[in-house]
Amino acid sequence: MLSKTCRDENFFKVFKELKHSQSLNLPNNNKLEMYYTKIMNNKFDYTALIELLCENITNYVFSRKENLEASEKRKISNLTIKAIKEFRKIKNEDDNGSGGELGEILLYTFLESRLNAFKLLSKMELKTNSSDYIKGADGIYLYEYEDEKKQKHFEYIIGEAKIEGTSSEAIKDAINSILTHLQNENFEKELVNREIFKETFDEDEIEKIKKILVPSQDEEDMDIQKAFGIFIGYGIDKSINLDGISNSEGKILIEKRLKKDIENICKNMKQKIKDKKLNNYSFYVYIMPFKNAKEDRKEILKNMAI
Repeated sequence: MLSKTCRDENFFKVFKELKHSQSLNLPNNNKLEMYYTKIMNNKFDYTALIELLCENITNYVFSRKENLEASEKRKISNLTIKAIKEFRKIKNEDDNGSGGELGEILLYTFLESRLNAFKLLSKMELKTNSSDYIKGADGIYLYEYEDEKKQKHFEYIIGEAKIEGTSSEAIKDAINSILTHLQNENFEKELVNREIFKETFDEDEIEKIKKILVPSQDEEDMDIQKAFGIFIGYGIDKSINLDGISNSEGKILIEKRLKKDIENICKNMKQKIKDKKLNNYSFYVYIMPFKNAKEDRKEILKNMAI
């Protein structure tokens, strides 16, 4: 129905996936994946990551329609400058919050590149709305898949992106945001009736999206469920000492630390989901370690300027 907007041909030149055997073991679809950037001189190198984010910033910030119009008019460079200014304008250098725009664009990258979900609305687009229930989401995505019987299913994914000093802080914040979102029972109907859809999709696309999100009585066989996509960013600098360690040994120690981290993150996520009675939802969780989460996210956003 829709196509991906993320340019991900260089994804595995930027990220390495941590291989592990952990699972959330939920009854519905679920993923728990960790990716990290190249390790150089005993720390994560973000050079290639910054390039990937800059390649995709217009696709994330602006709608398909705006990107297409800019491409046809050969004004993509102008749109890129505008997108970066939006990042810099909204960003608060001193905030102690959940990671802001970096976490949101990373969540977008993982959901489109690894899950093949499609962006409906980015956080940047959602911020233009005055409704508090909408502002709480870090993006809205649509995921289409077939089961073993080749039956088609749809999920609309509510995005939550959190970058904190520790993974436990980020997980707690993400789950709390999900619980706040679930207080609104009419989310789907309110979402499809918003004016912003008219600015983002053409009329045919709008009708298709409406039929999926809010099926009419004659379309009751269409299976649409709510799901959550979560990005967890956290720092490892307080959990590992690499002073006086060689680069080759340091890389081994970092990767060993990450394998221990994914065990703890999985255990924590499973417990939070159980405690908050969220087992009936699909969860797609993507994790990325930083050396120092708060400082690194500021530096990455700063270096995305042109």
